Amino acid sequence: MTRNRIVFYLPQVYPADTGGLEVFAYCLVKALCRKMALTVISDVDLELPNVTAVKAWKHRPLRFFLPFRLLLLFFRFNGKKTLFYFSYANRMHPLLLLTVAAGAKFFRFRYAVTVHSGKCKQWRPEWIFRLFFNGAETLTAVSEALCKLYAERLGRPVELTPPYIPFERAPEEAEELKGRHGIPAGARVILCLGSLKALKSPETALKMMAALGGQYIQERNLFLLFAGDGPLRESLENEAKADGALSGRVKFLGNVPRENVPQLFKLSEFYLSCSEYEGQSISLTEAMFNALKIVVADSPGLNTVITHGKNGLLFPFHDAAAAAAQLKSLADNSDIALRLAEAARNDYENKFTFDRVLEQWLAIFSRTGRTA
Repeated sequence: MTRNRIVFYLPQVYPADTGGLEVFAYCLVKALCRKMALTVISDVDLELPNVTAVKAWKHRPLRFFLPFRLLLLFFRFNGKKTLFYFSYANRMHPLLLLTVAAGAKFFRFRYAVTVHSGKCKQWRPEWIFRLFFNGAETLTAVSEALCKLYAERLGRPVELTPPYIPFERAPEEAEELKGRHGIPAGARVILCLGSLKALKSPETALKMMAALGGQYIQERNLFLLFAGDGPLRESLENEAKADGALSGRVKFLGNVPRENVPQLFKLSEFYLSCSEYEGQSISLTEAMFNALKIVVADSPGLNTVITHGKNGLLFPFHDAAAAAAQLKSLADNSDIALRLAEAARNDYENKFTFDRVLEQWLAIFSRTGRTA
C-alpha cells in the first residue's frame, strides 16, 4: 500500500485517555495496521497486530526529558522514507514543536500534522508554531472552521480530515440499559457526552433543565444524563442537588469506557451539546448515527454539522432559556422531532462514515513522504 515507514507519535491514546482526539487516533491505527506495518510512540500498550510499540516517556519524571527522547527517536527513524504523524492540540509545548521542526531538518524525515484543537490560542512565540506547521509535508484539520483558520494564518493549504470513528449499536434493549445505569423506567433521556470543563459549558444544560421547570420535567418524564468527567463535575453535582426540581432527574456517570458508549446512545432520546467550540464532535456524529433528536449550541464545529430545522435545532451559546425552548419543541412535537432525527441519520450515512476517513488517510500516507 505504501513504501513509507509510518511512525505515529501518540503519547496518550485510548484506552488510557477517552478524549475525542485519543479515541480517533486509536481507531485510525487499529484500522491502518490491518493494511500496513506501523510504529507507535506511546506510553500506552495498544496490543495491536502489526504495530511496533516504542515508549514515549510522557509521564513524570521522564517527561521532562521528552525533547531529548524525541531526538533519539528521530535518529533511529531517520531518512526520507520515514513519515511521522503528529496530532496537534493546544496543550503541546512550543519546545516540543521546535524539536520536531528542527529534527525534521537535521534527520531528513518528513511529517504530517492534524490539528485537533478546538479554540485556536495565540501562538507564543509565533515563529516556532509557524516553523512547525509549515514544516509539515501534509497539514490537515478536523473541521472546516479550523481548515479555514489555519490556511489564513499560515498561507498554505489545509486539508479537511474529520475525526470520525466506527460506531456500533448496543444489542440490549433501552429499558434494560436504563435500569443498569440507575435511570427511571420510561424516562426520556437527554444525553450530554463530553468533558465537564468550561469550554463545553455543561452548566448551560443544568440551567436548561431549571428553565424547563420541575412540573414540565415530570410531565414529560425528562432525565438529564452527563457522561464525562472534569474540573466542573463537583460544582455541577452540588448545583443539581441544591435544586429540588431536579431531584432524581440528573445523573453524572463520570468517564465511560468507549466500549460502553453505545449503551448511552441506545437508552437516550435526545442529544445535547452546549459547547462554545468544537474541532469536530465525535459524539455529535454518533448521535446522528443513532438517529437521536439533536439540540446543540450555535457554535463553530457544531453549526457546520447541524443546520437549524433541517437535521436538528440550534440555540445561542450560553442561552439556557433558548436551549429549553428548542428541547421543548422536540419533546412536544414527535412528527417534527422524528423528521429531524431521520435527516440527521441520512446526513451521517452520506457524509460522516469512518470508511470515508480511512480511505482519505490511506491516500495521504501513500502520497506523502515518498522519496523522489
